[in-house]
Amino acid sequence: MSDKKIVFAGPVSTRSGYGARSRDICNALIELGYDLKIVPLAWGSTPMNALDDVKDKEIIARLHNGNLETQPDIFIHCTIPNEFQTIGKYNIGITAGIETDNCAPEWIDGCNRMDLVLTSSEHSKRVFETIQYEKRDKRTNQVMSTIRCTKPVQVLFEGVDTTVFRKLKELDTESNIKKTLDAIPEKFAYLFVGHWLQGDLGHDRKDVGMLVNTFLSTFVNYPKNEKPALILKTSMAGFSLIEREAIENKINQIQEIIRDRGVAGEFPSIYLLYGDLSDSEINELYNHSKVKAMVSFAKGEGFGRPLLEFTTTGKPVITSNWSGPLDFLNADYSYLLPGSVNNVHESAVNNWIIKDSKWFTVNYAFAAKTLEQCFKSYSSALKRTSPHKDYTLSKFTLKNMKEKLQEYLENTNKNAIMQNEQPKKLVLPKLNKVTK
Repeated sequence: MSDKKIVFAGPVSTRSGYGARSRDICNALIELGYDLKIVPLAWGSTPMNALDDVKDKEIIARLHNGNLETQPDIFIHCTIPNEFQTIGKYNIGITAGIETDNCAPEWIDGCNRMDLVLTSSEHSKRVFETIQYEKRDKRTNQVMSTIRCTKPVQVLFEGVDTTVFRKLKELDTESNIKKTLDAIPEKFAYLFVGHWLQGDLGHDRKDVGMLVNTFLSTFVNYPKNEKPALILKTSMAGFSLIEREAIENKINQIQEIIRDRGVAGEFPSIYLLYGDLSDSEINELYNHSKVKAMVSFAKGEGFGRPLLEFTTTGKPVITSNWSGPLDFLNADYSYLLPGSVNNVHESAVNNWIIKDSKWFTVNYAFAAKTLEQCFKSYSSALKRTSPHKDYTLSKFTLKNMKEKLQEYLENTNKNAIMQNEQPKKLVLPKLNKVTK
């Protein structure tokens, strides 16, 4: 039991990557015995029903929406850096970071408000530590100052929950996932998990469009009964009927583009798995016998949580050789696709993915050959990737993450906490809703 009082603010109740990260951190803090209060935040339009599970009762018991009676020893804010706020005597910002090679000046300013920044990957850490901006006088254009990160940045990886994500010998016969996938005729399916975000074809952050294009083009001329399938567990941040129709339209448009190239033949099947699945259902999806490999052409990841989860099955992971996943994907046990680092297309630019930044584009021809190789020689592929399960379980579990978090907390500057002592009555500032 620690005598340090901690307030944690983050989207703990949301169905989002930051929501899962928040729940992991909070559960770790509870297990470590800290006096913890949790301030729940929204995360864009993602559903806020993630605390319906019985296992989250300890988090629910610590939810706090009112003012604080005393200033916490440590305030932890889990969000994007420009939202970081300083409420505690010692303030820690936790963020997945950035998918590109650059970030907005506001993110650096946010990092500099904190005493410590914990990010999910070496990629994000490197960006925060190396980016610099010059402030110039508008009249003379002389450099007035340089904006750079002056606060310590460390990596706290996102550990996999081995009580949920684990290899299953067989699925429950009543499982909806089992029934759904048993009903498709194909015996071999690639799986993609992730949002289909803004951007023209070949320029959305997860590059789902070119994954679809490459898959269809690679297997269109295979015999009718010898084609693999592609399962897309995707959405556009929500689960509305309008969004589902928009995704279906994108797939149809890609098929038309391929046809315009003069390609004949019957396209392989693409199945859109849409809607809100629990973690246990996602694990059933990973473990279904027809799901043979996970594939992602992502242009950048702050971490890449589904890829880590999938490694617990020992099945092949095929993904981009860049950014966050390189921390936990062993190159000997996975398929890392080569490519090039290019400017972000204007259609993908937003408040976080900024103009003039760069990210990764896989070599689509190489990716097509890899998909084909995995399909034709699956036993060899499985032999290569099956050791990844033990590799993950030895290094990247929630237990490992909790131990690393405890190390950072125990090394917080006690003198800094004492020096920043504030009045005992503290009105909790309004925390902004993040719309990323």
